[in-house]
Amino acid sequence: MVWHGVYSCGHGAGGRLGLNDERARIEFTGPLGTLQDVEVKSLACGGKHNLLLSRAGKVYSWGYNDSRQTGHGTEDLSDWEPRWIRALETVKVVQIAAGEDHSVALTDRGEVFTWGRGLHGQLGHGDVSEVWYPFLVKGLQGKGIKSVGCGYENTFAITGTGKVLAFGSAASGKLGNGDVDGGIGGNVYLPVLLKSLSKFTIIQATGGKNFSLFLSNTGQIYSVGYAANGQLGIPLEEVEKLNLPYTGAIQEVSHKGVLIKLVSCGDSHSL
Repeated sequence: MVWHGVYSCGHGAGGRLGLNDERARIEFTGPLGTLQDVEVKSLACGGKHNLLLSRAGKVYSWGYNDSRQTGHGTEDLSDWEPRWIRALETVKVVQIAAGEDHSVALTDRGEVFTWGRGLHGQLGHGDVSEVWYPFLVKGLQGKGIKSVGCGYENTFAITGTGKVLAFGSAASGKLGNGDVDGGIGGNVYLPVLLKSLSKFTIIQATGGKNFSLFLSNTGQIYSVGYAANGQLGIPLEEVEKLNLPYTGAIQEVSHKGVLIKLVSCGDSHSL
């Protein structure tokens, strides 16, 4: 009997299913051979790559590596099977997150490492470079980071007191910094505090392609970004008042007194 196993299905291009080929699978297939002895804590799907966090605090990755998002430091365009990210061997990782083409890891010491595509500032290193290995985000050192999250091209880090720092693309206002342009080229290259959320205690931050959601410790959702498909959870008449299909101002989402425990984003929908 297999006690620990990871199974995958769907589009197989670039090795994203971890089955050492590019075939699509219409049923869950596995277990993935290189992970049979790994006790899984959590998984994260990027656009075309995947991360796995073990209970021992080790991170594994596989799939497309065209932006170096798997973090193994090779020129290979794909990693066909899950591999342990050796560059993180000296730290214990407690949380992982994946964007479209970038990856994030949070350690038990509150350190945040990012790698992969940096074109929009989503790595938080102050430039647009691709990063081949997990690299420490210096702008988050000493901030007491307790949680991380990703949108399509941006990254969020939450402190122990529930404050949110963000970096990456601000297109459509999705970064939550109150500016739909977000600075030069619509990008923010270093972590900035989201002041509009400073009076709340945020426990989770995540995003889709052009919007973001934030969850407070009281179960309240706040949303920002592109609104035209209803993904922000605000009434259509409120969207029409914006005069644009997006908002750079944080919106409080009404959910009829229901206490929300967890939020998640797709490309243009929310759960």
